Amino acid sequence: MIDLKATLKPGDLFVSYWLADRLMIAFGDHQEIQETEIMSAGGLVPLVRAFAQQVTRIEYFGNFINPEIRPAHWPASVAPDPPPQKLLEELRALLIPARLSETCRKGAFRRLVVFPDGLLHSVPIHLLLGNDQPEGVFADGVVYAPSASAYAYCCQKRQTDAPKQAIVVVGDKNDIQLLWEAERISEDIPCATEIVTSLADFQKLAPASDIIYVATHGNSPESSATAGATPSSSEDTEWQLLLDQDRIVPRDFFREQIKLKRGSVVILSACSVGNLMPGEAHELLGLVRSLFYAGAATVLAARWPILGATAVTVFANTIKSVFEKNNTFASGMNRAIIDASGRDDFRKLMAGPEASTFFWGGFAVFGCGD
Repeated sequence: MIDLKATLKPGDLFVSYWLADRLMIAFGDHQEIQETEIMSAGGLVPLVRAFAQQVTRIEYFGNFINPEIRPAHWPASVAPDPPPQKLLEELRALLIPARLSETCRKGAFRRLVVFPDGLLHSVPIHLLLGNDQPEGVFADGVVYAPSASAYAYCCQKRQTDAPKQAIVVVGDKNDIQLLWEAERISEDIPCATEIVTSLADFQKLAPASDIIYVATHGNSPESSATAGATPSSSEDTEWQLLLDQDRIVPRDFFREQIKLKRGSVVILSACSVGNLMPGEAHELLGLVRSLFYAGAATVLAARWPILGATAVTVFANTIKSVFEKNNTFASGMNRAIIDASGRDDFRKLMAGPEASTFFWGGFAVFGCGD
């Protein structure tokens, strides 16, 4: 933990998970590991899979969206079992030890840094610590990373100078909604910004761009596969971003076919592209991890499908908070979510209070977060 201690700041609380036959949880601050607990993992994996199903499958997450705006072509909703609130309570009991909960209640920490493991990357652990409230209990936000070493590496390469060049990547130049989003975001980025609509231009401009905003359609294996289906090829098991009839997948970054500027910030405004997969997919094919490999220090994304209106609002207001109010990306997103969750127009999109986790829990900051 030497590198981690050197990277954490006063006011940071870190929580690290290791999941195998048993679950080990360690937490602490920039000075020491306060406690390590080894607990039974019995029943945890089925609960995590049930949660992932409820927020990634249309027939389940349709329950969280106001029926009046739910698309007619969606399949009929299936009642979740167990109910979302009960599921979160059971996950909280297994993932948040009493001492960790007590530490958070004292309010001595301003930022949470989480290192999940395997399947746990699909769980918004900060909500379990914050009584399911969108803003949680950490004023300076929450940062996730694949591991402590990955977090330290991202922090070491982050940029400290003001951004000079940015690109906004539009996945479909004929999509009016995506073009509108690109124009709006371009107004909020405080440096020279170019809108890109082709893979060739993306490859050309990305290595010199401090900020890369991707407005497109995307999917992960977990969100697109049907229950029990077998992928037809390796490409069907990879994360994908659609761009001008091409597909961008993690190996494009791992093989350096697309290079990013060291320390850059990437914002992925696409459906279900922020989740990190367990096992080999997590280690080799997770899109967020591939962006770190390519040079990014911070990635903003969503773990599961999110509504376009909420995505544009949260990401745009995060950018404004960072560059107009000098907040970090983690604290900026925290404030953007608080503001968005309090808006009446967004509340009208929700089907009851249990929808809050689906609407706001998917947004996440990965990597450095500064």
